[in-house]
Amino acid sequence: MNNNQKILITSWFLLVGTFVVVGIFQDNVIVSRSAFVPIGIYFLLNYRTIKNIGKNAPTVKDVIYNNKLLSAFGIIYLVFVIFVSFYFLFAGKDLGQYISGFWSLMLVFLCPLIIPLILSQVILYRSLGNEQL
Repeated sequence: MNNNQKILITSWFLLVGTFVVVGIFQDNVIVSRSAFVPIGIYFLLNYRTIKNIGKNAPTVKDVIYNNKLLSAFGIIYLVFVIFVSFYFLFAGKDLGQYISGFWSLMLVFLCPLIIPLILSQVILYRSLGNEQL
């Protein structure tokens, strides 16, 4: 594992750790906001390397467009969310009972992007291992 791969892995651990801390301490403003301090410091210290890594990264959009299964899942998920939203709107039910916390809201918004994001980062990790930037 070279230095660029280590920085990529460390940045993802920090990002996921920040989401976990914010999710656990969502009611405590001080802890949830201070969780972003270490990630900000890390990205400032490694700005040039992260910028160079980001130039060679495949975008999530490219991964979705190149995979028909992921494209179909995104369309089906969008149609499902629209139908569920209109059902709750016209039935007069409160959707906030089901989507009330940080984790459920993140799951709703990031569900169609989780798999393409992971695939793009795996492709980036492998390309960083093949060549030194």
